[in-house]
Amino acid sequence: MTTLMLLLALGTTPEQRQIVVAPAETLSVELWGPPGLQTIVLIADFLGSAYTFRHVAVALVAAGYQVVVVEPLAVGTSSRPKKADYSLSAQTRRVAAVLDSCGIRSAIVGGQGTSGAVAVRLAAARPELVTRLVLLEGGGASRAAGPGFRRAMENSAGLQFFPGLMRAAIRKGMIAASGDPSWVTDEAVHEYTRGGTIDMAATVDAYRAIARARDPDDIADRVAEVKAPVLLLLGGAKHSAGPPLDEVRMLVSRLVALSIDTVPGAGHHLAEERPDRVVEALMGSGRVVARLAVP
Repeated sequence: MTTLMLLLALGTTPEQRQIVVAPAETLSVELWGPPGLQTIVLIADFLGSAYTFRHVAVALVAAGYQVVVVEPLAVGTSSRPKKADYSLSAQTRRVAAVLDSCGIRSAIVGGQGTSGAVAVRLAAARPELVTRLVLLEGGGASRAAGPGFRRAMENSAGLQFFPGLMRAAIRKGMIAASGDPSWVTDEAVHEYTRGGTIDMAATVDAYRAIARARDPDDIADRVAEVKAPVLLLLGGAKHSAGPPLDEVRMLVSRLVALSIDTVPGAGHHLAEERPDRVVEALMGSGRVVARLAVP
């Protein structure tokens, strides 16, 4: 049974919205559950999509939450303007604009991977909006793209002509980043790459812009402004992705109220590998974790 068939069987499917935040800048948004309940906002990673959170969203709606999943610019089926500002600061402003458009005044906010840094910046810029943060394998990134991605984009000439090659590379990366790669099915690879292969030329151009993007301010300064409680959830299995140790140290030293927990056997893709633990973290119903020392 496909994921869509499962959701239909459960009677739980999201409302899809395309929200314009600026000329040529449209963000894809999923709204799960009726408004008026406590809201949880989930921000997809820039090499992911809203599909990442399908299991988490279904469980949260069943528990009585409204869930809003946002795909930042160039993520999933959001637009991919060539000349846009793809810095983390700009992505944060867009996410805030989406939440304002949806009438959301306060929410628990979760960010996956690099988008954890967008969640952190959102909590710093709009403290009234964010009641609690849950960071999934990220949160301290200083740039929208890491060194490996920047190197890949330096050698990306002609990549737009080989969508199969890009899809294969993403599959390989998904497996390497997982503690339990059994979730990396043909369906998952298709959904993670579907938006990017609609217009490969625009996707490659946007990815190059992401690789060049720099923020005007220091992420460490923004982290220090966050007053909301924060849980950093890490995969406990050996995997190729995840936040570098220096970023974790920075979060520990700068965040006022930080807890860290690990999920044994899981890797970078926590919402795929252990959606139950992500749901617990977002609901605040998991075990209480003390602030941990990081070597």
